[in-house]
Amino acid sequence: MLKDPSLWVAVAFIVFFVSLGKTIFLSIKGMLDDYINGIKHKHEDIVTVLTDAMAKLQAAQLKLEEAEAEVENIAAKAQQRKQALQKMLQEEKEKSQSRFNEKLQRRKHEISRTFYRKFTRDVLDISFERLKDVLEHTDAMKHQEYIHNLITNLDNK
Repeated sequence: MLKDPSLWVAVAFIVFFVSLGKTIFLSIKGMLDDYINGIKHKHEDIVTVLTDAMAKLQAAQLKLEEAEAEVENIAAKAQQRKQALQKMLQEEKEKSQSRFNEKLQRRKHEISRTFYRKFTRDVLDISFERLKDVLEHTDAMKHQEYIHNLITNLDNK
């Protein structure tokens, strides 16, 4: 059995493959270890980037919340300002309307007074003219001095 060449071929084959296998196994193991370490480093890098991204996201969300609060604050102030301006505008409108109405009433009163005076004077003038005509036909001399006094008194008023 020890003289059988196929045994020695088998033994040589086994020794060759064991020695070659050990070298190949170590090479493959080294390559796999390098590959695993590369994956670990990439994983650590990804975790670091993810952690940074999460921190940035939280910071951005905080800034967004602050900005939204500021927007609400500005909107509330704008609404208050709008209401104050509307109130001020309404008050100014009412004052203006009141001044206009007062001026209108004064003007109406002036026109009415002027018209009344003119109308009264015209009526009196017409009345006195008619009265003169009537008196001239009746007793012109007797009443002429009396009418003259009346006209003088009215003109003085």
